[in-house]
Amino acid sequence: MPYFTTKDGCKIFYRTHGIDTSDRVVILLYGTTQTTLYWGATVPAFSKRFGLLFYDARAQGQSDLGDKPISLKLHVADLKFLMEQLGIDKANLVGISHGARVALAMAIEYPNMVDRMVLCSLGAQTNHRSQATVRSWLQLLHLSGLEAMAWAALPAVFGENFLKQHQNSLDMIVKAVVMRNREKALIAQLEAILAYPPPGNMQT
Repeated sequence: MPYFTTKDGCKIFYRTHGIDTSDRVVILLYGTTQTTLYWGATVPAFSKRFGLLFYDARAQGQSDLGDKPISLKLHVADLKFLMEQLGIDKANLVGISHGARVALAMAIEYPNMVDRMVLCSLGAQTNHRSQATVRSWLQLLHLSGLEAMAWAALPAVFGENFLKQHQNSLDMIVKAVVMRNREKALIAQLEAILAYPPPGNMQT
């Protein structure tokens, strides 16, 4: 399986589909608790027009936690290094939730490496509700583990229509979250998110 090793020795898992560095490349960045499998359904359609790159961010999926404290700046450094390793000078970034935070931070810090962006599920400010939600997930992880946290996250992550239409799949969704995440790594990631600057306050 393809991995690259960061400058601090952290192994990061990634996948590519039809990348030609002389043509348009789209990098897909997903949310917390998700992995490269999240984007699997998009590959057939997107790969007809773009080269695709997606990876498990540090502390997620098949990537290592590493020894450095997790931070938004560290996630950006990992993305930049991966692009350099693959010879990608400039890319289009598509991010959802946490992935959108990383995409925005990347564009601010290295604007010459980002062509266009699509940012989903990202507000300009970090509100008290979202902060309390992340803190509650952390407490559940510490007290009751991944499965309890995954169940508590469902109504915060999914809307009424999705929950109604997928009632019979909720157990499978929770099991998938448990299988794809490691408790220690997810705790480190959520603790880091609490310290992120609000998107609207990030420096250009």
